[in-house]
Amino acid sequence: MAEKLRLMGKELPVDARAMLGHKVMSRLLYQHAQGESNEENIDFIRAAAIARSPEALRSLYETFLAPRAPQSVNLSSERFDDFRNVLVPAGNFNISDWAPALQKCVSNCLQLLDHDVLPRFFLSESYKTLILTIAKPDEVARKVGIEDATAKRAVKELILLAGQPSNGAAAQMKRMAHDLWAKGHIDYKHPDALLNGLRTGRFEAPANGNVPDGFFEDGIEDQLMDGRGRLTLQKKHFQLMGIPKFKNAKSKERLE
Repeated sequence: MAEKLRLMGKELPVDARAMLGHKVMSRLLYQHAQGESNEENIDFIRAAAIARSPEALRSLYETFLAPRAPQSVNLSSERFDDFRNVLVPAGNFNISDWAPALQKCVSNCLQLLDHDVLPRFFLSESYKTLILTIAKPDEVARKVGIEDATAKRAVKELILLAGQPSNGAAAQMKRMAHDLWAKGHIDYKHPDALLNGLRTGRFEAPANGNVPDGFFEDGIEDQLMDGRGRLTLQKKHFQLMGIPKFKNAKSKERLE
């Protein structure tokens, strides 16, 4: 699984450690964990990150690590041994002595999140909503010139797949993009142009030279307007887009 997922020019973390440091993803992940009644590992990771004083370490132990703790973390019994058999009986609540054992516990909690919680989170409705908010299917369809209703539904499925970090999702995306291309719904020279657009947020102009409404990013048209309010595209812009040079993108009037 990739460490980061790129969608519409944005990078989203897909491993537990990075997600807990991301404002939006950490909130959604925590809400998902609460729905499964297994948020204690996240609570422990957050508490361990700031526990430094003897009082904070004692509270951490009583809340998460002690026998019959109210939020006992899901760890193997050997991970509790240093605390229950050595540190706490000796009255040792020194952070320098606790740090190695705490780090092992945090690492184990992160592994459990990665392997157990995250696969279900990526299939949750809250995560799908986030993905569809970032890459709006109707806008993507408009930018690539798709009008067919069935093809628009395929674009939505493609976007949801783009939000999945697994390698299997990437292979399925390629097949779907090729299917849209083969059926003539996207007029690109190669179906990968659609996938690249989903990653970067910048969509190529169609191979036939027609510029769909909304193709230009917000603000680009304003930058290219001349003094009389006409859209004038410089040669370099057409070279970058790989389409014929027109005097006016809406009338498609060719320059002599």
